[in-house]
Order: sequence, then structure tokens, then C-alpha cells
Amino acid sequence: MRILLLFIMIAVGFVSHAENLCYYRLVSITQNGTTKTDNISGGQFVKFIGDICYECDNSGVGVGHGTLKKTSSDSQQTTYKGGSYLGYPSFFRFNSDKSELKMTNSDGSVVYTFRKATAPTSQATSSLIRDPNAPAVGNGNGGGVYVPATPATTTTPSSTRSQHKCTVCNGTGQVIRLHPSSGQKKWCGQCNQQVPTGHRHEMCSYCYGKGYVEY
Repeated sequence: MRILLLFIMIAVGFVSHAENLCYYRLVSITQNGTTKTDNISGGQFVKFIGDICYECDNSGVGVGHGTLKKTSSDSQQTTYKGGSYLGYPSFFRFNSDKSELKMTNSDGSVVYTFRKATAPTSQATSSLIRDPNAPAVGNGNGGGVYVPATPATTTTPSSTRSQHKCTVCNGTGQVIRLHPSSGQKKWCGQCNQQVPTGHRHEMCSYCYGKGYVEY
């Protein structure tokens, strides 16, 4: 009887953990009113504990972005405020059934839209990892998007449209993504430090590697 009870308790705990750990697939990136949906990949694991949520790996361990606390909730939307891939403060806005997540920076100029999905079996952690030493995207304070620290591209006006530094990649044309790895370390010459073997410099899918956007 005791063995059966223990089994039931473990099973309930496992289901509870699974229900509170969700995977959200990235479907679009909006910057200053312009939305891109092509060449978008990856997604974030999000763990919910009471009024707190945070980005994590597939076992619920945080990726170092901090936590977000629920600030409001109604029949249409639930909002969390705190630290995320976009820095601090940023916002997670979920629709009523938490099937959609909008990750927004502090001033609302950058919005990452995610849809709840089944995580790829090969994905061990969130795709978007932030560098705690980088500036936040927008007007926030604290950490920002995990990008190489290289000089930003300056704006160049034209007759009808002007070029603006891409705030997703900080003007570098590249973002860093963390792919599944064995947990070993390697040296990254661009970052000048030891990094996980799954660490990759990839083309920014928002500006297509140009470092700027036009609008």
C-alpha cells in the first residue's frame, strides 16, 4: 500500500511539473512597428511557479535571465514583469489560455511573439540566451540581448527611408544562440571567453545580417 501511495505521489509530482513547464516556439519579431516572420527559428522554455515565471531549460532550471512576477490578469491577458532575454524590465504577456506569449522590451519597441508548442526532442534549453553584461534592448536597465560587443552601425539617412541600428543584434548582424550540447566548454574568439560547445554566432534573422533596418 505504501509503495502504491509513493508511486501515485511521484506520478502526480511529475504531471504537475510537466503542466508548469511549457515550450513556446518563436513565430515573429516586431521592431518599431515592422514585423518579420521569415527565417525565424527556436523557442523558449518557460517555467511557472505561483505568480512567478522564468525562462529555463527543458528540466526547469533557469538560464540566468531572472524571474518575472505577475502584475495583472483579466479574462483576456495575463502580464508578468521582470528579467528576460530582452533585459530588465521587460514584459511577458500571455493570452487567456497561455497559448501565445508576447515578450516585450521596456518601451514596447521590440516584441517577440511565441506560440505554445511541443518542444523539439533535440532542444535541451531555451534558444535565446542573454548576456548579463550587455545593455538592455530599448530603454530598460540591466542585461540585454546576448550579442558580441562590437561597434554599432550608425544611421544613414536616404531620400525616403533611413537606416536604423538593429536593436535585436545591437548592430552587429549576428546573435548568439545556444544549441544542445554535451555540457563541455570551448573557447570563442569573438567573445574572448570560454563558452558551452553549443554556443554559435548566427546571422540575425531580423536584419538579415546587415546590422540595420530601414523604415
